[in-house]
Amino acid sequence: MIRHAMLALLLCAGSLAAQPPTLTPRDVGAIADAALDLMLPTDPRLLSTSARDHRIVFDPSLRGIAFDAALSDSSLRGVPSTATPGSLGMRRRVENASDAMLTGCDSMRDTSCRALGMRAYVYLFRDRAREVDGDIRVWAEVHWASDPMIEADGTIKRRLLANSVELSARRDAAGGLRVTKTGRMRAY
Repeated sequence: MIRHAMLALLLCAGSLAAQPPTLTPRDVGAIADAALDLMLPTDPRLLSTSARDHRIVFDPSLRGIAFDAALSDSSLRGVPSTATPGSLGMRRRVENASDAMLTGCDSMRDTSCRALGMRAYVYLFRDRAREVDGDIRVWAEVHWASDPMIEADGTIKRRLLANSVELSARRDAAGGLRVTKTGRMRAY
């Protein structure tokens, strides 16, 4: 009986210690703004050489940014959400979006990708498996269509491209979030 009580106490204590940090909608907005600043800087001098060579892919002034606020908020906070960039308190100007924007896009073959057009579709998702000691791990994912290819019949074809960057968010002494890149990236 005592062994069962000790085991239950250890299991409860372990689950209490492993509770992930709680985020507010404003925290999600702050992480989204930081992610966009790190991934899609508005200053071309901050772009990598390869991104500068393909500036139209990443330049928000040439491409709009479509941010999936509801999906990002739901993933980061673990609750159903109907959030918009405004309700998250985002400072970056972005269009509210959903994954419906990727309808008609394909990464394996050329398609019209009409709903996405020239915009970059961005969303965030939380990687709880990699979180330790109050460190919040988030993947910021960006999808965009390749430069258009015009077929002989005038049809425009594009291929869906994507990359993601892992970010780390940690509360500072004042309670704010400090977001940095971890260095892990994926391109596909």
